[in-house]
Amino acid sequence: MITKLNKLLLIILLLLLLLLLTLQVHANPRIGPTDPSISILSPKYSQNETNSLVLNFTVEVVGDWDYNNCSRQAWYSLDGQGNNSVTLIYQRQEKVLGYPSSIVSGTTNLPDLNGFWHNIQVVVKYDYGNYTLNGHESFTFQTGMPPNQNPNNNPLLDSLIVLAMIASFSLIIYFGYRKVIKKKKL
Repeated sequence: MITKLNKLLLIILLLLLLLLLTLQVHANPRIGPTDPSISILSPKYSQNETNSLVLNFTVEVVGDWDYNNCSRQAWYSLDGQGNNSVTLIYQRQEKVLGYPSSIVSGTTNLPDLNGFWHNIQVVVKYDYGNYTLNGHESFTFQTGMPPNQNPNNNPLLDSLIVLAMIASFSLIIYFGYRKVIKKKKL
């Protein structure tokens, strides 16, 4: 049986444990920045044969304490060809798990593309003077038609094939069952 004193001691113990965990989390509040995390927002798929598309991406660095003392560069490579620089624009700074996080974005027009598959690689370099951070992200996309629109695919034909298979299977089971019943009667 738990007495009032035991309940009070248990509550005090839980509060001390909570305080200890809080102190542990804040013992080293200044972590170094993480590698840049790149999110490619576009290009999106287009149905034009020749496309002028926009490359749009964001970059986030958690633990970016020295945001104002950092040089940032970004560039992209289209289909493994040369590097093209992209101007980064400051968006905002927010807190992630109590640490400052800087978010910048980059936008540029891509050259006209034919209706084939293309690959974009975005590379970002953050230079803090005494150390640098690098991040990269690749994205494959197709121009000319959306990825799930294949002229060789016909959803109606696919549905009819599935229905025919179900009907055939059902008939096989039905006639097989009738044959078993007839044998049992004999």
